[in-house]
Amino acid sequence: MASELHDADQPVRLLPVLEPEELPPEFEQVVQIQVLGYRERLTLLHGRRLRVLDPVWTLVPKH
Repeated sequence: MASELHDADQPVRLLPVLEPEELPPEFEQVVQIQVLGYRERLTLLHGRRLRVLDPVWTLVPKH
């Protein structure tokens, strides 16, 4: 199984994904994304296993 992992030393860090329908209108003016940390997981990309870091995030008020 280890031989099937991508050869990169570090996992790929993914960006937070927001769906517009999940957020209040005009959210861009009042909140921002704050990444709290990352959770490592395996995913398949073009038939190969790849380690990625999924963000753990929340919305916080803009200053």
